[in-house]
Amino acid sequence: MDQKKNSNLFRAQLLFLLAVQNTSVILVTHYASHKEPGQESTYSVSTAIFCVELLKCLICVAVIVYQKGINGFIKEIEESVIKRPHSFLALSIPSFLYVIQNNLNMVAIGNLPPAIYTVVYQLKVFSAAIINVIFFKRVLGMQKWLAIGSLFIGVVLAQWKHGEPEPTDDEDAAGQSYSLGLFCALCATVTSGVAGTFMEWAMKTTKSNTATDVLHTWEPTMWTKNIALAFFGVVGSTVAMLTKDRKKILEYGAFNDFKTSLLVAILLQAAGGLLVGAVLKYADNIIKGFVTSVGVIFASLASVYLFNFIITSTFVVGAIIVFASLHVYNSKRNYLAEFGMVKGDGIVSPK
Repeated sequence: MDQKKNSNLFRAQLLFLLAVQNTSVILVTHYASHKEPGQESTYSVSTAIFCVELLKCLICVAVIVYQKGINGFIKEIEESVIKRPHSFLALSIPSFLYVIQNNLNMVAIGNLPPAIYTVVYQLKVFSAAIINVIFFKRVLGMQKWLAIGSLFIGVVLAQWKHGEPEPTDDEDAAGQSYSLGLFCALCATVTSGVAGTFMEWAMKTTKSNTATDVLHTWEPTMWTKNIALAFFGVVGSTVAMLTKDRKKILEYGAFNDFKTSLLVAILLQAAGGLLVGAVLKYADNIIKGFVTSVGVIFASLASVYLFNFIITSTFVVGAIIVFASLHVYNSKRNYLAEFGMVKGDGIVSPK
């Protein structure tokens, strides 16, 4: 019982840290991407993503060396990469998808106000749920699907701004393209669902079943899997640097305009990538979406002090719906059955 209680506490701590990280990275990245009217952005997004993936890789290497020493690290690489190349290469799929998603997110955050970005990006909870159900053949039931739908409604209400003006020419002149930001945010929701589901499978898969592992005794650690993910992330972002941002890098340099706020955003992104791996191992991709939605509420509360955000009645209602939907999704109680709305696990009772 104590072990289960400690496990639930550890999972709750991971989810809380992920919510705080998501809140911070949205606010800091938007601040780092802000440009004055007529000012052109000269920093390379792909270089920033390269730094994120490289930092994640170095952190994981340092943790394994600290825990097992140099010899232990060499054994981890030998067992996980050299003896099992197919499993290693399989991790390239979510890794490259996350590189694409990170690039899309940075473009979207830089071109959309935080409120609009967070609302649009919450559609990822639907894509994550649909892809998760198809891939793992899970049955969520009507209560969980209603909780997911309520989550989206709650986030939209929490971020709703009455009488918000349309983008002006001055805002366009500030270097923000709303259509580009919206398109990138929508694409990021799809890649998030696919990559998250595949990564959840990779993190929860333990012992290898390949023919070379006759005894099935080797289990790569979460840190080793994150090294593989980060390695392919470095490769993917390097390709992006040499193609998409090649002209900008040759003209201004790879690390031009890397101000303090951008460095903080890179650090937060790297920490978030490692947190996501832990959350997917001990929870699932759908609950990860719920936690990031809770981060939206935290971001709004932080905006009261940072951006003079005014708490409205719709925000309060939306925040209540978000937290209620999170509770309902994780609850073992069947509230719909208790209120006589359904029978069983989601069959609507006839009227």
